Amino acid sequence: WYQRRVRGNMVPPEKFECVTIYFSDIVGFTAISSLSKPMEVLDMLNDLYTVFDTCIEKYDCYKVETIGDAYMVVSGLPVRNGDRHAAQIALMSLDFLLCLKTFVISHLPEKKLNIRIGMHSGPVVAGIVGKKMPRYCLFGDTVNTASRMESNGEAEKIQMSCQSYDILSNHGGFIIEPREGLVDMKGKGKQQTYWLQGVEKDLNTANPRQFTDQTALLKRESNSQFYSDIDNGKKNSVQQIAKSPQPDDLVNLNNLNHVDSKNHKVHLNNKEFQ
Repeated sequence: WYQRRVRGNMVPPEKFECVTIYFSDIVGFTAISSLSKPMEVLDMLNDLYTVFDTCIEKYDCYKVETIGDAYMVVSGLPVRNGDRHAAQIALMSLDFLLCLKTFVISHLPEKKLNIRIGMHSGPVVAGIVGKKMPRYCLFGDTVNTASRMESNGEAEKIQMSCQSYDILSNHGGFIIEPREGLVDMKGKGKQQTYWLQGVEKDLNTANPRQFTDQTALLKRESNSQFYSDIDNGKKNSVQQIAKSPQPDDLVNLNNLNHVDSKNHKVHLNNKEFQ
């Protein structure tokens, strides 16, 4: 759409019958901001969302926008991908939580950064809004519901709607548990929601963009293993500084050690980059 707009062509709005939308925000962002200078807040968000932006490249997902500490992603548009959108968002969300295991706030290294994640599947209308700095925007109740899934969630958890649950259940391979009790959501009433816990142990493809109900992202012994593997074997000494990360270094952010925004360095695959 961007190239069409640059050439002066109109980009008509388009309806998508079913996509999956992701929202997240930082838990305790106001408290962290109160302990930080404005430039430090900016550096923290830039570090975090640079990690997320790179991680998204592994999935069939489209980053819509960031607003403050909020992060919005969609799968299933602008290019339709059948019924793979919920699985793509689910795998991406799990990967984000994995990346946070080793993320370090450069000016508050002792403070752990947590996010809340919500996802919901449904129809949307997408189109370009504005002429100066035009934006590709999504409209519809699906957007509002996905936002409610996030705002009514909990730290370090991925909350999903019944619609996303149904799609992932048809795929198989995901560990999902119902949330205890109904959740009273503003403008939605009481809703049954679900927690995405992880992936089954026999899911083993290295290419999540090609995920189907027979294959998935990771090979793990259990859900707890999914989250604990990154904590092991990451304490090796940092090697000689390279000028920039190589393509192989960017493929798997499970190898991310930490981001040091203060010194403008990234530790990846136990190598240090400026």
